[in-house]
Amino acid sequence: SLFGVGLMSSRADLRTFYQRLHSPLKDAGVDGVKIDVQSGVAAVGGGSGGGPHLADLYTETMENSVKQHFASISTAVINQNNVDNEAINCINCMSHSTENIYRYKHTSIIRASDDFYPSRPYSHTVHLINVAYNSLFLREVCLPDWDMFQSLHPSASLHAAARAIGGCPVYVSDKPGNHDPELLKKLVFKDGSVPRASQSGVPTRDCLFSNVGEDGVTALKVFNWNSYKNRDLGKVVGSGVIAAFNVQGVMWDFERRKNHVQDPSKPILPVDATIRPRDVESFNNGENATKGPFIAYGCQCRTFRVLDTLDSEISLKLGHREWDIFTIAPINQKYGLSFAPIGLGDMLNPSGAIVATN
Repeated sequence: SLFGVGLMSSRADLRTFYQRLHSPLKDAGVDGVKIDVQSGVAAVGGGSGGGPHLADLYTETMENSVKQHFASISTAVINQNNVDNEAINCINCMSHSTENIYRYKHTSIIRASDDFYPSRPYSHTVHLINVAYNSLFLREVCLPDWDMFQSLHPSASLHAAARAIGGCPVYVSDKPGNHDPELLKKLVFKDGSVPRASQSGVPTRDCLFSNVGEDGVTALKVFNWNSYKNRDLGKVVGSGVIAAFNVQGVMWDFERRKNHVQDPSKPILPVDATIRPRDVESFNNGENATKGPFIAYGCQCRTFRVLDTLDSEISLKLGHREWDIFTIAPINQKYGLSFAPIGLGDMLNPSGAIVATN
């Protein structure tokens, strides 16, 4: 525990602690855990070897325990098949200090932001801002987790769109029986699998240094990538996905260390957003670089547009908390035909469902 109460600095004591904590959970059928308040460990390191030492001790012992108790695939199966991609069902949370984040050796998921607060209406737009911008750094170390949400919440569709573009795990904290099945069917397949984007969603270059929560004019734009195999070419290709959100009205105040909410007597105006293929970094360089043409499909507007070049545009006007997601697919031209795979049009990330094209 924190602040000197029950602090352990012995590796043997910590092993016993985690064994006694995790074994009963596993025996009860629990298959994963969230380890919270991890950055607090380093704060109590005085007299125990220092914060970095204590964080190293706790992180290593914790990871060894969750690897033992909450692995999706048994170590025996991994060794038998010579596979080194064991999935460990652990979310690291409140762990953005460097003492923690650089210590992970086995766990790979990290919460990217503060919590989903169902009873704080102002928190939902700034939640999207925080997870998107924090993922710029966190994606280089771990898989950013954008937190749970409730599917019947007034901001549910906003959160669902964010999870679709985020390339993150999707899970809800609904009360049993209180669900929006139509919304959830746009995120998750019947078997529980998720058409998750191949990367972590991050802001596009044109809004990277804009104040998308307070300047009154800029939309938050997030891009991602969906990989699939092109069997004709014999290589992995893909399509881009771009989301635009009006999340104006709230921003983190670094001096007061709390969210600053815009004067509620002042209306939050619509913002203009421009969608371009160039917003997707993979189209600009690397193996999947292309100059076009492209097909763009909008989830909300449910329309198709041909975009001839990287700089061809789709213009949007988004009211407060409004959003749209566009799949951007290169057009393949062969035998006098033009073809672009979009995927499952009823999903929020349609091309995340594509496995291969032929």
